[in-house]
Amino acid sequence: MKKLITLLIPFLFFINCKNSKNSTITVEKSTITNSKKIEKVNEKPIRNKNLNDDIIPNNGEYLYSVEFAESGMITKNAVKIIINNSKIKIINNGILSGKKDEIIDEGFIMKHKKSGEWIIAHNEKDTLSKEIGGCSDGPLVINFKKKILFMC
Repeated sequence: MKKLITLLIPFLFFINCKNSKNSTITVEKSTITNSKKIEKVNEKPIRNKNLNDDIIPNNGEYLYSVEFAESGMITKNAVKIIINNSKIKIINNGILSGKKDEIIDEGFIMKHKKSGEWIIAHNEKDTLSKEIGGCSDGPLVINFKKKILFMC
């Protein structure tokens, strides 16, 4: 027995179900733009999805907020982020203490192995750091989806 379920906003999902003791579900996702199907991706059900499952933005300059680990205070548009392929540069936008246009940190965009968080790594070993972000000695953490850099 097959069922076809169509959800129009924002994707179309086609679910084929087989009724048996060992049920299987196949999910295909198609993106719709201007009523035209432009992309078709096979997906498996998501288990243990990483909460920071965001993507790296395209090359360019962006304004990011800073969240301070000690106080939890957020300063909006405090830093300019420059992304060039896997390289990233964090620049004081003049709102934080220090000089405007001062480089706060620079390195490579990498995922921390243990936490799955995006970090500003200076070398491959940073991906294995015991501590990251906040006021630790580890690399800074960045959330591209929320546009936040976490600092001490």
